[in-house]
Amino acid sequence: MIVPKLNSIMQIHMIGNGASNKLFQSPYGFKIMCNIPKLPVPADVISIIDQKVLLYQQQEKFQFKHNQVIWCTPQIQQVAEKKQLLGDWQPVYQHQHRYNSGHLAVQHACRTSPNLKIVHLWGMDSMFSSDLTSQMDDRVKRPQRPPLNREWRPNWKTVFAQFLQIQFLIHIHTPIEDYNYGQNVKKIIHQD
Repeated sequence: MIVPKLNSIMQIHMIGNGASNKLFQSPYGFKIMCNIPKLPVPADVISIIDQKVLLYQQQEKFQFKHNQVIWCTPQIQQVAEKKQLLGDWQPVYQHQHRYNSGHLAVQHACRTSPNLKIVHLWGMDSMFSSDLTSQMDDRVKRPQRPPLNREWRPNWKTVFAQFLQIQFLIHIHTPIEDYNYGQNVKKIIHQD
């Protein structure tokens, strides 16, 4: 897969693995998804920072297409190549404490897309609720998670504040918890 040059992209859809990703609806735009998405939407880029995802791929013999672009850290790229996992593994991230793959994908896309105007965020349930479940949970077993949304939310605010020229739109159900993400962030509430 050839990724369109990021300098020509004006709109991005960041699609997480929270239950609200079913709200996603757009026939256009550059699509970034996390880990091994279940949503049947073709991704331009997959974002992976967790070695447990690679272990799942190896154990279950799951492979991306050989040309699927995957943004990751250098450590993930090395492990993926050692395990001979298919994909175009691009080490574009540096590890940041308590940043998830969505944070890093949005931050990288915003830094490298000079014409970017709008970033849509779908399926990021921890941004507006205490729900930390992921559609990956049946694939990558995890112990009880600490309340990471308490750390993820301030990190989102930091990312958004770095790119005040970009409008961030969080697509959600009725919010359970409110959080001020900054002047360039709006919530779009969808009805089922």
